[in-house]
Amino acid sequence: MPSPLANLEFITFDLETTGFSAQSCEIIEFGAVRFAADGTEIGRFQQLVDPGCEVPYRASQVNGITTDMLCGQPTLEEVLPEFLSFLASRPAVMLAHNAAFDIRFLDAGIARTQCRGVPKHPIVDTVPLSRARLPGLRNHKLADVGAHLKIGSSTAHRALADSLLLKSVFLRLTSRSPAVLSLDELFQLSSPFRLETRCLEQ
Repeated sequence: MPSPLANLEFITFDLETTGFSAQSCEIIEFGAVRFAADGTEIGRFQQLVDPGCEVPYRASQVNGITTDMLCGQPTLEEVLPEFLSFLASRPAVMLAHNAAFDIRFLDAGIARTQCRGVPKHPIVDTVPLSRARLPGLRNHKLADVGAHLKIGSSTAHRALADSLLLKSVFLRLTSRSPAVLSLDELFQLSSPFRLETRCLEQ
């Protein structure tokens, strides 16, 4: 039997980082929102992370996060277990825009810190979903999709703000006619995958 989306919970999540390489750059902010299919927010997670290094000027230009803002914040070793616990606390479908980027950083962080409790939820990249539901749109960056759907958003790329924006975008995309009503229909539009890491829960 297909799983109706109306019976499921979802988690939009986003990371801010010091650069593009998961091997040489650091996570500096986590953000996530857990919500029901009707849009009711169930919980949210937001935390800055002290990466132990300077934040490059180019990264600060994108997300507005400076080195001074991160001084005294918890380290990745402290924050990552809390973030994974938030994700894994109950069954859900995880959603990220350009998910491969965030997953690479999560995978590297989990392997480095030897975290346990890795969520086994399916992960859906909302970029293919946007392309399938908005075929006439040329640019499928999250801010542009939000603007096209007339969903207000901040110009700053912050993890919680982008997670909240993605929540609204996802609900709008799946409710457009013909509505996406089941998990099978969603997976046909964007094939799911799961978090792969060298530090799987034993």
